[in-house]
Amino acid sequence: AVYDLPTEVCMTINNYWGIHNGDPDHKSVRHLIRCLARGASVGANYLLNVGPTAEGEILPLHAERLRAVGAWLKVNGESIYATRAGIIPATRESVSTQGGDTHYVHVLDYVSDCVTLTGVPEAITHARLLGNSASIPLERHGDKTILTLPEAVRDPFDTVLVLR
Repeated sequence: AVYDLPTEVCMTINNYWGIHNGDPDHKSVRHLIRCLARGASVGANYLLNVGPTAEGEILPLHAERLRAVGAWLKVNGESIYATRAGIIPATRESVSTQGGDTHYVHVLDYVSDCVTLTGVPEAITHARLLGNSASIPLERHGDKTILTLPEAVRDPFDTVLVLR
């Protein structure tokens, strides 16, 4: 951060701060979760605006997407809530958050079955999936840490790894 003040990521679930019947651009669940993880990775709060209709109702599509983000958080919320910016540098594929001595790596994109990180503390010797606790192979090669994530264990939105 450039300064020590709290930061916040503010965005809308569509293109307007209020409801607009002609707006066809509704952000996907994947995009919403990625913005949430990226914001948390730099220590920012995430403010997501959802504009109700004139009747005070949330559009069914927006409600569906919010429920999907909630379902993802039910499994992975530990990596977002009460965390701070991660010390493991972001890559093209991933960002990190930290809660106490626990490091979380959010794998957002895949180039291959391996995610290569730098800056992983030497004390970290174990990686597992958040949610089902499956162990993930962790190899060290100099300053690089390589985690292997076969397709079968990947979350379609954000695969969260716990490093300890």
